[in-house]
Amino acid sequence: MSGHVIPLSLRFLWVFLAATIGVALITGLIGFGSAGTSMVPFWVAAMDIGTRFHHRTGQRPTPGEAWQLASLCTAVACLISAPFVYLVLAADPGGAFSPGLLMGVAAGLAGFMFLIARVFVWLGGRNAVKVAEKKAQKEARDAVQQF
Repeated sequence: MSGHVIPLSLRFLWVFLAATIGVALITGLIGFGSAGTSMVPFWVAAMDIGTRFHHRTGQRPTPGEAWQLASLCTAVACLISAPFVYLVLAADPGGAFSPGLLMGVAAGLAGFMFLIARVFVWLGGRNAVKVAEKKAQKEARDAVQQF
């Protein structure tokens, strides 16, 4: 798995950013958004990582690899989000947000993101396997029909 870390990290970063921009545009256009929509880019990017892993290796991630990929997804998302947490702290001169409380909430969210990433990496890998199986079945049917 070590040879796949950098390419998958960059892939996660770009998919996460693209999905974030897409969700922001869509919610801006329809005028509806909620806290749940902020998690959609993370879900999409984590699922894409499971799919890309299958494309690179030809297999679904093992449970250990899925946990490693979930760690990777969570670390990249936290690195992207950390400046925004800092901005919230810096923009609060009155101290309404306790830094300890905010960091505790951030740590809890990171743990939640880690578990959710694991689920979506697995879903992406499972989906890629199903698509590959259907493609193989279709190619086999087409080959038989040609004769």
